[in-house]
Amino acid sequence: MMSPRRDRSDAGLLVLVDVGNTNTVVGIFRGDDLIESYRFSTDAERTADEYGALLLPLLAHHGVEASAAEAVVISSVVPPLHLTLETLAQRYFGRKPLFVEPGIRTGMPIRYDNPTRSAPTASSTRWRRSRNTNAAASSSISAPRRHGTS
Repeated sequence: MMSPRRDRSDAGLLVLVDVGNTNTVVGIFRGDDLIESYRFSTDAERTADEYGALLLPLLAHHGVEASAAEAVVISSVVPPLHLTLETLAQRYFGRKPLFVEPGIRTGMPIRYDNPTRSAPTASSTRWRRSRNTNAAASSSISAPRRHGTS
């Protein structure tokens, strides 16, 4: 017996984390829709629990269940935070994160002169778009739609 096809509206959440030297941005996607985003100051001394204490109340306030995450994808230019972010993803989202960094095999060509010097954000954006099963939407290069807008 085949399971019913999943509608995009009830698809699980994708958590994208972009860690820069100054700010860390967390985006929560449902399908192609950005439903929430949060910006924190990047602090390499902050623990996974401190990041969790900042993030979980914001998610709860907006009705987002951390346990609904299907995947956590992290791009970071701050290597000392990798273990912290891995712990955050596993402890609070129940998922082992995918780190987007030079050398990752995504199946997508990186067309930068020197990909080891480019921001990993471009790769994580392409990865998110590649998950789209709608051919028309996957060919779009427009910015993600914010929930409730067209």
